[in-house]
Amino acid sequence: MSRHHRWLAGELGAWQAEGLIDARQLNTLRERYPVAAEVFSGRLMLSALGAVIFGLGVILHFAYNWDDMSKLAKLAIIIGSLIASHGAAYGLSVRGRGSQASIESLHLLGTMFFGAGIWLISQIYQFEIPYPGALLVWGLGALAVAWALPSIPQGLMALTLISAWCLSDVEIHSSANYLGATLVAIGILPLGIWRRSKTILFLGAAAFLVLLTVGVARELDEQMIYVAFFLAAGFSSFSLLGRASGRPELASIAVVGQIVFVPALLVFSFERPMRELIGHPPESGIQQALFASSFVVGLGLLGVAMARSVRSEKNKVRATERWSSRLQVVVIATLVLVVSLIPFGNQLADPQHMAWLFSFMLLAHGVLMILLGASRQSRLGVTAGCISVIAVTLVRFIDLFESLLSRSLAFLLLGLGFFAVGAIYKRFQLRTEVNHA
Repeated sequence: MSRHHRWLAGELGAWQAEGLIDARQLNTLRERYPVAAEVFSGRLMLSALGAVIFGLGVILHFAYNWDDMSKLAKLAIIIGSLIASHGAAYGLSVRGRGSQASIESLHLLGTMFFGAGIWLISQIYQFEIPYPGALLVWGLGALAVAWALPSIPQGLMALTLISAWCLSDVEIHSSANYLGATLVAIGILPLGIWRRSKTILFLGAAAFLVLLTVGVARELDEQMIYVAFFLAAGFSSFSLLGRASGRPELASIAVVGQIVFVPALLVFSFERPMRELIGHPPESGIQQALFASSFVVGLGLLGVAMARSVRSEKNKVRATERWSSRLQVVVIATLVLVVSLIPFGNQLADPQHMAWLFSFMLLAHGVLMILLGASRQSRLGVTAGCISVIAVTLVRFIDLFESLLSRSLAFLLLGLGFFAVGAIYKRFQLRTEVNHA
């Protein structure tokens, strides 16, 4: 619970006691300002880390004395540890005696024992478990517990184990792996949406893009940039979709999308990559399938976000923010359409002209990020927009600005632009303070 929600929770009780609001109004205010289920606080983080380290210590202790134990004793220790850890956590939860940190820590300890039991049981019965496969079984167990409780720390452990399995599998077998990204998409991200967890949504979206990129990179080659670009563009729409749906935590997915989208757009703004990409369509069936599916998903998410924003009657925001966010979606969607045509046309356009086009679009995208950040009073958004503008100016400084006069004008305009950014941000800040007053 943030400090704003703690303040509101205390004030609501006082307002009701003083007769300023009734029970119906109290519930209305609580529904309008819901407390996100993000419980991964500093205390819980330390408790979870302690449980993992303690579990490793216990596992190593038993491993040291493993050969001296009978088969029955080994099984009793494995099963007993699982039952004791999860049983104690369940007992504290039912009785309401333990803190959330202690309950989550005990469940994490049980998941650690489950992972250790996979290898220890294989030793008891003398059968071999492939190294990456055991990580997958362990991760699926953690994911099942994460949904059963539900639990954000368990979800993060499942995400870590599934990611480790996928990366190890690709490295060891040198083959494509689609299951890792699929498990994150259908198991981790929905959990984050359900629990309103910014942590899981951010890390899950990042892991999805990384696992997909690594998992299919051997089959896609240079086509990988299209898949990453289309999906990142779709992820960027979650900022508008979250605001239209009253789910601000969805913006965590949009942050990941922007982290991938802007650098990919910067690559397209260079003439040399454009020469290598133009006229080289996907050849194999899997390349064509991934190209088409990622294009449909990216453009579809952008369309859903726009439609949801237009139809939402609850999305009462400033006109500047509303139209800037929609214009940003239009710009991104246009870029998706243009990029999708690059591999299919040798005569699409001159590579140099395409580089200019993408440089201009990246600049426009950065300006829109600044406007959105200022209207939402988001320093992170304004900073990200300024970094985008600075990046396109500095990176293209040498090849696009040949004379000293044009270079000096570029920096003059950049400096004046930042002065304007400060003024715009202050203007929106004053307007916000007046509205609250």
